[in-house]
Amino acid sequence: MPQADSASSVDIENVVIRDASYGAILAYGADVSIYNSILYNCGGALVAAYGGNTKLVHCTLSNYYAWEVRRKPALWAVSADNYPPLQGLSVLNSIVVGNQTDEIDISTLPDEGVLFSHSYLKLSTEDEDNRFKAVKMGATPGFVNRDENDYHLTDKSECINLAYPSYSKEVPFDFDGKSRFSDFCPDMGALEFMPKTNEQ
Repeated sequence: MPQADSASSVDIENVVIRDASYGAILAYGADVSIYNSILYNCGGALVAAYGGNTKLVHCTLSNYYAWEVRRKPALWAVSADNYPPLQGLSVLNSIVVGNQTDEIDISTLPDEGVLFSHSYLKLSTEDEDNRFKAVKMGATPGFVNRDENDYHLTDKSECINLAYPSYSKEVPFDFDGKSRFSDFCPDMGALEFMPKTNEQ
């Protein structure tokens, strides 16, 4: 499990982290940027940030860990004793889902420095505030086969063409190396939807 402390500034790009008994990424007061990555099925939070500044761009977080009770949501960010306070959390063009009612605990987040933008989130709240911009809330983003860990999008997915192009310029190619700008608009998550073409 990657860990970063308060002396660290870490970029994580194009990784898969899965099936860990605790969590996927753990940061203590660090500046962590995660791009184009797929994190799934861990016993704790897929991303746990205790203070610091965390940014996710075009990530897919899907936590359906089944081996024991999971007590943390897929994304957990909070100020913690003995570490710098939580300075920022940005979830951009990403997907955060799982088998808990809320896969982000927004009660731990400050009013300032937090932005969920153009992302698909598993949340029960209907009270969107200025921390939320053009988000979709739901439980089924339209993966090809979650049970088989295929997190490509189906043609019925609500995540298609709803990412914000300015954020996508940071990672213009998806996890598979496909251009995000080959059609009308980029898609949420790490994997761009690619329609099947008829073989000649």
